[in-house]
Amino acid sequence: MEIYPFCCVSSKIGATIIGALEIIGGLLGLIWARIVHIELENDKEDLLEAEAEYWRYQSHPTLTNEELSQKIAILQLRFIYGMVMSLASIVTASILLHGIKNKRPRLILAHLVLNVMLYIFSIFFSIFYANEMYRDVLVIVFLITLYCLVVVCHAYMEIWKALNRNDTFSAVTYTRT
Repeated sequence: MEIYPFCCVSSKIGATIIGALEIIGGLLGLIWARIVHIELENDKEDLLEAEAEYWRYQSHPTLTNEELSQKIAILQLRFIYGMVMSLASIVTASILLHGIKNKRPRLILAHLVLNVMLYIFSIFFSIFYANEMYRDVLVIVFLITLYCLVVVCHAYMEIWKALNRNDTFSAVTYTRT
């Protein structure tokens, strides 16, 4: 009996859907980052003043300029983090889709390793730089990401077993001359 961990379809199809959604999410993240960057450049003084008022209201009314510049640096770090994660998502999803299409389990394994590294990096980043509002959302995102990693891992095992049973589907076929 076959186990289908992704909505009653095979794990290869599920991993393909996950890869496509990762690419779409990465592209949307880059578009969002570009829009935010344009708005920040156009209204830099107004946005910094509004951010200063927000931080003064949230933390303490006597927030110094040095503390305020530190808070703004953290916001810029979040912006850079979002862009890096969007680009990494697009790259790893492309590796995953290529590995599934060409039945290359090492590419799927590379996707898994890279995503686990990004996942660990995201956990550390969210612990140190995420505010309270985002932490609840990040817990849900981390659980969804774990589920996606399980589906991709199952697809890796499925392709690996198929290649080991019948070596005619491998990427490199050796012939005797």
